[in-house]
Amino acid sequence: MIEKTDRNLEFDLEEEEETSTTPEELADRLLEKIQLHFGRPDMTWEEVRDQSIAGYDITGEEDEDFLDEIWAASLNEESNEKLLGKFGLNEQELEEFKSLFGTGDEDEDGFEVEQLEKDERLTYFRRATEDKPQDAQAFYNLGLACDENDLPEESIAAYQTAIKLNPVYPEAHYNLGQVFLRFNRFAEAENAFVTATLLADEFAPAHFMLGVVYAARGSHHNSIDATRRGLKHAPNDPMAHFNIGRSFYELGEFEKAHDAFGQAAEFAPDFAEAYFMLGKCYRNLNRQQDEFNAYLKVLDVDAQHIDALLALGASFARMQPQDPGFSETIEYVETGGEFRLDDAKVQFYLTLAFLALGETVMAKEQQRELRRMDAVLAGKLDQFIKAN
Repeated sequence: MIEKTDRNLEFDLEEEEETSTTPEELADRLLEKIQLHFGRPDMTWEEVRDQSIAGYDITGEEDEDFLDEIWAASLNEESNEKLLGKFGLNEQELEEFKSLFGTGDEDEDGFEVEQLEKDERLTYFRRATEDKPQDAQAFYNLGLACDENDLPEESIAAYQTAIKLNPVYPEAHYNLGQVFLRFNRFAEAENAFVTATLLADEFAPAHFMLGVVYAARGSHHNSIDATRRGLKHAPNDPMAHFNIGRSFYELGEFEKAHDAFGQAAEFAPDFAEAYFMLGKCYRNLNRQQDEFNAYLKVLDVDAQHIDALLALGASFARMQPQDPGFSETIEYVETGGEFRLDDAKVQFYLTLAFLALGETVMAKEQQRELRRMDAVLAGKLDQFIKAN
């Protein structure tokens, strides 16, 4: 654990100008400041890189600002110009200095590469694999670059080469599975994700994606089991809980689905789809008021969620006193996000939704539109319009 000393030093490039004349000397002076700042005279550059990149054991904004200043000396163009001008460094010396921080063009952490456009990254990593044909990480990075440039077959080939060079590479297996899954190549995706979990059981995303594959193939019990294995390592992942809920819902186990969706919403309070699925669970559990409230919550989070709006209208109609048998004609219409105003049923439930939200004027306007499309269906709304 690195603890900060009581001394609060600030990094100052101006102070280094007079005493440092070479990149190596400048780096030594910087390291001394860092060692003094953290009270660790034995700290190495490797530890500095680990601490500043991953954020481990860094406490407080002062520490973060301090390290940010150090990294700025070798990361951005403005600071590069300062280094060139104030310290008299030429381009080659500047690269040497940057390499001391692990931030040169060949940096494994990709600081320079990440600044490139995606097509430039593709070119960069293609060249990297040519220069290092036995480097698994180079092919892994090429896989990423191909993927972001919509070259799935090249991406697959790159990941497979990375795995051939380094079979014990869980991230490569995982990314390979992602590409297979995107193209519904479920058997190959399953194999890739299973391998990733066997190589690194703590790799929670691999378990989660294996669960997605099982669900896509209709194997919901296996999906739940795989996702729960991932939750042992990442218990607060909202999407994992949501996916468990979807599987339980498909299995008709609505209480268990409700619990899973509830956990998803707890870990991600703005997760609109989790509230929407809670509403559907309540519908199947015949908890009408809870269902109605769940759809209202969806609209609080996402006012453009059309299916929640239509479900709210249907839920509202079911809760109203009306002629015997009418509520049985109420359907739940889901658009899948494709809102069609030329669909009379959509107009019908949209009108009911406006009534549920207390927007009577808008409901009347909507009913007039509906009457031109389907007078019989519009007439069924008269009792609701009058009551409101």
